[in-house]
Amino acid sequence: MRRYLLALSLGVFAIIGCCVWAPWMQLDSAGDSTSLGFAPVWTSDFRYFPGATVDARALATHVTLAVIFVALIGVGQALRRQG
Repeated sequence: MRRYLLALSLGVFAIIGCCVWAPWMQLDSAGDSTSLGFAPVWTSDFRYFPGATVDARALATHVTLAVIFVALIGVGQALRRQG
């Protein structure tokens, strides 16, 4: 477990970072969406925008890319330790 501590901690920080800088969008009645910017998932900055919500697809993409990047770091560490 100790040998993967860096990769695990980077993974946790990456997921926390994605939640702190989550993409927000505004949905209107016609089904169109407008990007509002980045804000924490738990923020109330966009409470006055009707239909404001976290862009789940973009957030999932960011989390997936971050986890893949951290996994590559972990694989690199494992290969380096083997020889």
